[in-house]
Parts: sequence; C-alpha cells; structure tokens
Amino acid sequence: MNNAQYDEFKLPLLPYGEMTDGLQGHLTNFPEVPPDFDFGAYADEAARLASWLKWRSETIGLIAHNLWPTWIPQSEDWQGASKDKMTALTKTDIHLTIKLWHSMLKVKPVTPSPSADCPQHIKFYRQEDDGDWFEFYTHYDTVLDPKILHLLREVYDTRAFDKCSSAHLQFKVPFQRPRPFHAAFLVKISGLRPLRAISSGSPSLCSGHALQALLGIGAMVEHVVLNKIDIHPSSHLALRQLAVDIGDRRVFAGVHYPSDNIASWIIAMRLANRVFRTEKVKQWLWTAILKQSKVYDTVQADDVYKPALSVLKDSVAGVVPLEE
Repeated sequence: MNNAQYDEFKLPLLPYGEMTDGLQGHLTNFPEVPPDFDFGAYADEAARLASWLKWRSETIGLIAHNLWPTWIPQSEDWQGASKDKMTALTKTDIHLTIKLWHSMLKVKPVTPSPSADCPQHIKFYRQEDDGDWFEFYTHYDTVLDPKILHLLREVYDTRAFDKCSSAHLQFKVPFQRPRPFHAAFLVKISGLRPLRAISSGSPSLCSGHALQALLGIGAMVEHVVLNKIDIHPSSHLALRQLAVDIGDRRVFAGVHYPSDNIASWIIAMRLANRVFRTEKVKQWLWTAILKQSKVYDTVQADDVYKPALSVLKDSVAGVVPLEE
C-alpha cells in the first residue's frame, strides 16, 4: 500500500478479541465476586453475587455512556453513547501517549525520600510488567522501617486479591478495546513506539495494573489504619506515588491509553466503598490520583475526557483529599 492509498483507506476501530489462555484461565478460575465485596452484608452467597452483578452492570453502563462503548458480538457493533466519540478519544489518547513516552519514560519518579540511585520510570516499568511490584520500593522511600515494609508486603500478598479478584478482566470482556499499538494504524497516527509488554494479552480497557495497584496498595493502607501503625508522612506520599505510578507507567510505555486509567480510577473509586472497611482508604487513594498521578494531570484539561472525569468526581463526592 502506498501513501496515497493509505490516506484514502478507512477501517473502523475493531474489537480486541480473545485474551491469552492464561488470562482466560484467571477469568474462569478466580472468584467472580471479590472476596471482600460487601463482606458480611448478605446471609447467602447468591445475594452477594446478585449485588456484585448489579454493581458491575451499573459501572459498565457509566463507562459506556461517558468514555468507551461496549462491544456486542451478536450485532458485531459497538453500543453506548460514547460510540460517536471513539475515534476522537483514540486520537487524543494516542497523541498524549506519545507525548508522555517522550517526556516521562526516562525520568525518575518524584518522591520525598528517594534513594541516591533511584532508577528511571522505564526500569520500574520493566520490573512491574510481569514481576514483583515492590522489588524496587526502597528506591521510592528510604525512610520506611524495613520491618514495616516487610509487613506491608505480606499484607499485599495475602489481601490484595480479596479487593479485586478478576474484576479487571471482567471489565475487559465487554469493552473489547484494542490496544494503542493496534489502533494507531487505523486512525493513521505514526510515532507510537510501545515497549515490550508480557502482560498485555487482553483488551486495553480497563488497565489491570492501574486498578490492581490502587486496590492492592489500598489493602495495605487499610491494614495500617485499622491497626494504628505509625508511618511517617513522607512514606505515605511515597506509597501513594507508587499506587498511581504503576498504572501511569503503562501509559508512558505505550501499552495503555490515558483513558484506560480513567476507567480504572472510576472502577476503583466506586469499588472502594464496597471492599474497604474504612472510608479513609478511599480518601487516601483519591488523593493519590488527584494530586500525584501524571496521567491525571495530563488529561484533566482536555474536553474529550470531561464526561468520564465527571463520573470519576461523582464517585468521590464528599471525599476531601488529604493535605500533603
């Protein structure tokens, strides 16, 4: 195909398709309802499942109306009020992703007490793609007592799953969003250079890394709050920074769109009321998104994101961000 033919040809934005076998297995074998969802509120599991399905359907509807439509296999078409803005959203997303790729990948995270040899975002991204998310945490925070860090890692390992289970995969199925490196060709934008991603074998929306990081680190914060563990304010800042950086780095790397993270934030903030035993966790997480996410800072001024950001702000109505 020559340049003239490429300029004339058009294809619709197509659905992603099937996930990898491993992720399909997670979707099949993990509990459909996160174990901590409405914990203790129902006498039987059937009622809790019905509550989860209702919540999930409502959340899917909000995202489909305001951000990205769902894919209907029977009619082989997209459905939702956001359908008419798919291309505009995708183009804006890809342009911002390219901008963030150039400006953020090879800079260091911003934390109050970093290590002297703190790596650039790109090294953290490669570790987090399919490895231990806390392997390099001491580069973020040289103040936190190693014994408390060990405790928090144990909490993450044992409790993060209970907050999320397979929720991120359950949302990926109906939205079927193609990855940025699939869509860039269809909307005729060059310059996207995604990094290698072992864990990207699924639809793009929502971002699993963004959602799981918020809910998983939220489980750590819940433990801190409920057990009155004293942590220095600078360590809270560092933990909040990590909570949003894990998802943001997927955008910097070109494997997620900025709006994938918006979807993850909406899900996390709506889910926080149902899986955490103290409202302080939601306040802590919203502070991280609002004040410390580079992606949030980048998208908040663009009109194409305003409907979805309005949904996000509705989900945190009455939540006052923490003072830094």
